[in-house]
Amino acid sequence: MDASSSSTQANMNRHVYLWLGIVLLVAGLMGHVLAARAIGGSSLAYRDHMVGFLAMTIVSGAILVAFGRKFWRGRHDLTLLFLGALQAAIGVFVYIERFSVHG
Repeated sequence: MDASSSSTQANMNRHVYLWLGIVLLVAGLMGHVLAARAIGGSSLAYRDHMVGFLAMTIVSGAILVAFGRKFWRGRHDLTLLFLGALQAAIGVFVYIERFSVHG
C-alpha cells in the first residue's frame, strides 16, 4: 500500500465519520420530536424539546471541542461523530423516559 492510497482511505474514513455523525445527530433530534409528539404534540412540548436538544448540543459540543483540541487535534470528523453518538443516546433516553412521565 503506497502513501496515496492510504491517504485516500483516510479521507474516505473521515467522510464516513462525518456523515455518520450527522445521521446520529438527526436520530437524537428525532428522539426529542417523537417524545414531544407522544406527550400530546402541543407547540409547548415541541418548543421545550427543541430548546432542550439545542441546549444539550451546544453544551456537549463545547465540551467535545475542548476534548478534541486536547486529544484529537484537527479531527473534526471525530468530534462530530462523538457529538452525534452522545445526542442519539440522549434522544433515545428522552423518548424512553416519556413513558415513565406520562404513562
